[in-house]
Amino acid sequence: MNSRFLLTVILVGLSSCASIPRATVDMSMMLGQQIDALELGHIATINAYYKEKEQAAILFLDKVWYRRYLNDLFAGAETTEFWNEVLVEELPQRIESLKSLTELIQSDYMEKRTSLLIPLEKGKNELLEIVREHYAVAREMNELITENVSSAHNVEEKYKRLFSKFTDSDKIEQQMNRYLLQADSILNAAQTTLEKVDNKLK
Repeated sequence: MNSRFLLTVILVGLSSCASIPRATVDMSMMLGQQIDALELGHIATINAYYKEKEQAAILFLDKVWYRRYLNDLFAGAETTEFWNEVLVEELPQRIESLKSLTELIQSDYMEKRTSLLIPLEKGKNELLEIVREHYAVAREMNELITENVSSAHNVEEKYKRLFSKFTDSDKIEQQMNRYLLQADSILNAAQTTLEKVDNKLK
């Protein structure tokens, strides 16, 4: 009676702590895939947004700033004086002077370009890091949920398998009695045979 009660308590305990259908496990795993897809979508959106801002910055640089820069440069007294000197120089020297002026213009252009694009790149990377951190937390939480529901589902499956094999103590005693009676019968038959042999020998 005690063994039957103990088995019943164990099986009932298993059934009470595990009632997770397989669909719940599958949905949790699908949620993990959805989190991955959403993260990729957010990253693509951020990259596209900042790409557009970079293109707008370069367009402003080329169409507005660069023209204004050249106008201011050649309107300045120093450039006018430099240009007047270049005009009277010999050709080789004139070429070198023009190369120096071109390099100066290119250097100022790249400096301005960098000053516009570096903050955009920095802002994009910081935002991407924040987004990835949030998704990492969401992914870790869902993985924990998936692990728990999967474990509970496995317990439920084991419970069903064990319960299908469950035999109460009364049935076990009946089976034991049957085998013990069978053993007694075999021993009795053997004993009867030995007694017959002994009687013949006498």
